[in-house]
Amino acid sequence: MRNGVMVVLDSIGMPSPLLILAGGGVAAALCGFVITIVCGRGAQFLGGIPVRAMSYTVIGAVTLLAFLLTGFFGIFVLVCATLVGLIPSLVNVRRVTCMGAVMLPVILFSLNVI
Repeated sequence: MRNGVMVVLDSIGMPSPLLILAGGGVAAALCGFVITIVCGRGAQFLGGIPVRAMSYTVIGAVTLLAFLLTGFFGIFVLVCATLVGLIPSLVNVRRVTCMGAVMLPVILFSLNVI
């Protein structure tokens, strides 16, 4: 059974999905090029920002958002995640190695295995 929209789309002759995909790829590449040029010009402005002040601002913004969106439980999760993130530098292990310890339980939970 076909509805009216399908009949109209069939009658106007839609282009092939490969052509639509290629057009989307070209559009994405052009957008990426323009964004790179525009952001490259603005990068000189970022060189004058003190790194320490920017870091404290980002930490404060993330903490504030975690509290506003999730309350004290979110702050607890944020502190736990921060402590887990500090482990690789404390035990001199590469962070990529530790990603498996985080990703495996998430994948198993997403697949309803655990």
